[in-house]
Amino acid sequence: MTWRMVGVPAPVFPGFEFDILDRVPSEDKPDAIWHRDRARAILKAHPEIRELFGHEPSTAVWCVLAASLQLLLAFVAGFWLPWWGAILTAWLIGAPLNIVLFQLAHECDHHLVFKSSRWNRWLFTYTSLPMFFLGHHTWWIDHIIHHNDMSAPKDFVMRRRAVYLGMRHLPPLFVPYGAFVCVTQFLRTGLGLFLYLVTSLLRFRVTPSDVSLAVLGDVHLVSGYKKEKIELWAVVYPVISLAIFGALWWLAGWQAILYLAPSQLFFTGFLHPYCLGWVLAISHVHNRDRFQPTASHYGKWVNLTTFNAGLHVEHHDLMGIPWQQLPKLRRLAPEFYEDLVPLSSYIALALRFTFASSDRFISLFDADTVNLTRRLITRAQKRQA
Repeated sequence: MTWRMVGVPAPVFPGFEFDILDRVPSEDKPDAIWHRDRARAILKAHPEIRELFGHEPSTAVWCVLAASLQLLLAFVAGFWLPWWGAILTAWLIGAPLNIVLFQLAHECDHHLVFKSSRWNRWLFTYTSLPMFFLGHHTWWIDHIIHHNDMSAPKDFVMRRRAVYLGMRHLPPLFVPYGAFVCVTQFLRTGLGLFLYLVTSLLRFRVTPSDVSLAVLGDVHLVSGYKKEKIELWAVVYPVISLAIFGALWWLAGWQAILYLAPSQLFFTGFLHPYCLGWVLAISHVHNRDRFQPTASHYGKWVNLTTFNAGLHVEHHDLMGIPWQQLPKLRRLAPEFYEDLVPLSSYIALALRFTFASSDRFISLFDADTVNLTRRLITRAQKRQA
């Protein structure tokens, strides 16, 4: 068994027989090419859209407020709520708030808050820490690859989508898959920090070795950490996380953790149709009957409370536009979005995915995946011929 099989945000989904910096030919990433071609056409037809690109430092205020609110709720749960109240609050507030934290951390990952990469990374750290996920630092590297090589074998979302489709008879709405990820994250982090102590600190080195990086991050991500020159961050992030969780336990008791842990679990979709629908949507599982790699949700309440997390097509078209400006993209170039099929409800998507009959499920969710697989196989055979 290799490290990649033991539970990291992306590598928990098997299939990483490559390096994160490997080049991907265009024919192996049709979804990314679809968005690339759309972006070129949009900017050619509407050059004024370039004015929407830039940084929004005000997002930092929302990052600090949202993360602080989640930590405050953990204190409230620890001091004043019974155990069942902590879990109920996690379902009602904590899980949806994690979507907000995810979206705001996502803005940091795209360098849409500050011009400085370091400032964005530290804001990402504080924003994502309350999500109770020690390996979230891997997402800093993996997510941009998801954009650039979308639908390629190295795109971790492809494996997440395959896992969800493979769990047809054990739908994630009823399987606490996120609990396995959280538990293995703690075990893996402990081992990774021990290896860092043995292979680096005891040898009077600060930079983590490839071995410890392979555990704290993953084998396929080591080169990415080195390219970004953030190897030490893979150690600092989990250390800060453990320190915060330990302080919460000491100051507010175990019920503070009983709030944060279920918040993360429900956030992954377990017993939470709204969150499951959102996860399915960002995993490109959205019951389309034609080739459309992404779909947007235009509900005003959804986008108002999630910093426009529903505008998925728009974001993948032009990922350099911050969340405040993203609605203007569709208004300035409506002809590029009018013919696309939107999502009407995250909850409805989750319920269809979970309860559809076998025949209905295949027609709703499997057809495009099968067609995409056939297309990739055909192109691979042509290259070998």
